[in-house]
Amino acid sequence: MGCLSGRCAGGWRVCLPHSSRSIGESLVSVTKIAALGLLMLVLAARVGDASALTPNTSGTGSLHLQEIVVTGTTPIPLFDLPRSASIITAQDIESSGAANLAELIARQANVTLTSYTGNEKFSQLDIRGSGDTSSSNVLILVDGVRNNLLDLSGADLSLIALQQIERIEIIRGANTVRYGSGASQGVINIISKKSEPGLQGKSDARYGSYHQTLLSQDISITSQKHSLLLNASYSDSDGYRDNNALRSENYALTWKTTAQDQLSVSLTSRLHRDEFELPGPLARDLVNENNSIRRTSNPARTSAGSTQDETQLLQISLQPLKDFVLHSNLYYRERRNPFVMSSSTVIPAQLSSVPKDQQDHINTRIKGGELLGSWSSNTLALTLNGGLTYSDNTYSRTDGGEKIEGRIKNQGTVMTRAAYVYSELDASKDLQINFGYRRESAQNQYLKTQLSQDESSADCTRTDYETVAGTLVTIVDNCPLQELALQSVASTWRNEAFEYGFVAKLPGQMTIYGSYARTFRNPNVDELALTDPQNPVLIPQQAERFETGVRLQTQSTALSAALFDSRTSNEIIFRSTDPSDGPTPLVNKNFSQPIERRGLELQVNRQYERVSVTSNLGYTEAKTPDERRIPLVPRINAALNVDWNINSATSLNMNCQYIGDRLDGNSFEQNDYEKLASYVVTNARINWAIRREHSKPINLYIGSNNLFNEQYFSTSYSAFAYPAAERSFYGGVSFEI
Repeated sequence: MGCLSGRCAGGWRVCLPHSSRSIGESLVSVTKIAALGLLMLVLAARVGDASALTPNTSGTGSLHLQEIVVTGTTPIPLFDLPRSASIITAQDIESSGAANLAELIARQANVTLTSYTGNEKFSQLDIRGSGDTSSSNVLILVDGVRNNLLDLSGADLSLIALQQIERIEIIRGANTVRYGSGASQGVINIISKKSEPGLQGKSDARYGSYHQTLLSQDISITSQKHSLLLNASYSDSDGYRDNNALRSENYALTWKTTAQDQLSVSLTSRLHRDEFELPGPLARDLVNENNSIRRTSNPARTSAGSTQDETQLLQISLQPLKDFVLHSNLYYRERRNPFVMSSSTVIPAQLSSVPKDQQDHINTRIKGGELLGSWSSNTLALTLNGGLTYSDNTYSRTDGGEKIEGRIKNQGTVMTRAAYVYSELDASKDLQINFGYRRESAQNQYLKTQLSQDESSADCTRTDYETVAGTLVTIVDNCPLQELALQSVASTWRNEAFEYGFVAKLPGQMTIYGSYARTFRNPNVDELALTDPQNPVLIPQQAERFETGVRLQTQSTALSAALFDSRTSNEIIFRSTDPSDGPTPLVNKNFSQPIERRGLELQVNRQYERVSVTSNLGYTEAKTPDERRIPLVPRINAALNVDWNINSATSLNMNCQYIGDRLDGNSFEQNDYEKLASYVVTNARINWAIRREHSKPINLYIGSNNLFNEQYFSTSYSAFAYPAAERSFYGGVSFEI
């Protein structure tokens, strides 16, 4: 649905509370993480020789020499990428015990989560401190197709189940050259599972707190030239708060054929359906240590909706020459999202029982394609990647209500055409030089109209009757709808992006890298819908980004460190028209001062014979020239993940995450709202493998999320808040055929 932050037309703003913690308390939180890691290592040393190091590949977010980042047509080794990146494998996903996709990704360095419901349905992932606008600055892809929508609601992370994912690639920093507008802070590339040889299948069933039920099934059939893969999943949960249920279904069918060694064609069809409830925010003073967090702002069920999202994807790969590869993607996505948001009207058990003209409706259609090519020359030590892209996006939102008069309809279209080239030159055996350039044109149209009935139309039904007073009255009914234009914006944005980079190999499997990039980001429909009357035309924001880092790979250790610095001009923000005038209406506008973001990332993976320890640390300083911090951006986040293979049948995973304090979402101009306090969340999962002769094992598992029942909030606006999930438990079984 539309943006939940109130930035969108007709939207609403979420809010939440928390008390500030002292520096001492924050140090205690970090100490908890360190203590857990030390404890796990001590325990592991008692059951196995910790000095026997092997190149084990388990562990969430681990860095491996052979792992690759998929960018366009040609996979690029992680060590050859001139920017910070992380990879989450299918094995990492299975052992993590994560409650949902958003929670899993948010465990990575300098990735933070904003959640309004506690599930993946309305969650936003931020990379390197975008804050309130992360949905427009962080691009999320599913098999190369944009998940982000035209409004500020961002990506819907419920469209693909964790059990359907093969790997997740998090590429931090500027990625505009390859992916265009919306990728200025980073890209999250979600890659679905592929067919395996022969007849394969995997089943997963899970049940936990709040009646959480999960059923998942994969079936693949592969011959020499053809393959068919079916993924299906069902999820149902009452939610950890009142009026917070989510029921969803995901289906994916992929057919692939290889006509020749040089030609392959695949067709993927995806269907997502869900029904959800929205509990609404809570006043801060209603949430404290003595209050149950299973509360809602209104005891009655007053806000709910549903989604149907369909995607068709056709991919063709052709290698006409030994050193030349062509790849094309054609996609079509249609999304229908009816919902009701009310503070008083009780919604029936089924949203379909509410008359359609009393529901709000958001409809989105996305269609497009890209033609990508890659050419390599060993003689010239050069690789060229390039592409032509096209997309046509439409969006409409119609307000519902008992009366037609006064209903507002927001409509927007964005047509984008772009071309880019990215080169990799081996200047020497140990030095690689990178250069990329993108030219993009976006034609945008936005129209806001007010609905009414045309009583002058001949199609109206007119009925005359005599009142008690003897006056003849004509009743006019069943008239056709007409739209009165209230606001219209038409713009064409032509933008350029480029980047330079290098990767140098040093002795001892070490590399250093550096990059410089210029990026852009276009306004979206929600931002155009509410602008300053004195300056109604928004322009794209631009940014300069620097990054340098080092990677080290040994037999037992992988280490990555990165420093980054960025400066964004004309950043689009949602703030008052003139802060000097006191309280004024909030609008979307281009900020007059540059906003700076700088920081670092550290990622370490240590492999022992039975234990894998992965840790990361992120630091981000996001502020204006006059030292105003960007709201909802923590300075520090850290995570520790431990995978312990206790014996051949039993394994234990524990994960701890620390998020530092953040400013309230409405504290941009005046930091007078209470901060969101720092917090530590610990998750644990234990798995037993039941071995069977001549068959794959059956895996039984139990786990707990928020094991120590930390009370915390991921976001807050003014005096209202959404409490995060309390402690929960789950258990399940999975097996392969």
